[in-house]
Amino acid sequence: MTNLMKSVGNFQANVGMFSADLHLIITYITAGILIIIGIGLAVVSFVPMKPWVCNEQSLKDEENTNCNPDPTTKDCKDSEEAYMKEKTRCNTKAKQPWLLWFLVLIPIAIIMVLISRFTNHLVHTNRTVAQLGGTMFEAQTAKNIFS
Repeated sequence: MTNLMKSVGNFQANVGMFSADLHLIITYITAGILIIIGIGLAVVSFVPMKPWVCNEQSLKDEENTNCNPDPTTKDCKDSEEAYMKEKTRCNTKAKQPWLLWFLVLIPIAIIMVLISRFTNHLVHTNRTVAQLGGTMFEAQTAKNIFS
């Protein structure tokens, strides 16, 4: 009986080590993607480009609505002025410095890898943690299969 329990424990520990290694590989891939996205968007932030969102058409429709009965009203002049400002804004290339916020993805990716490496080291050095990790991996896999 103890031999059976020991072999079950060894199996669970091996499954835990496998799942920790798999998780580490997936974390490295995810971190690489996050870093590439962060650097790519940081570079794009320095390239002047047109705004991504423009309300030009809706302001043009509003101008047409306000100017149809009488083109000399204050509403017509205001909507015409708003349309011209929006048209100028939409046709003017500008840098997008808010994209630099995506550089935050780089330290997030590094922290993810450090946590995953710590967990992987813990699983490979502590048999109880490996058994627990193996049991949790099997339970999650069964849940995903049957749900």
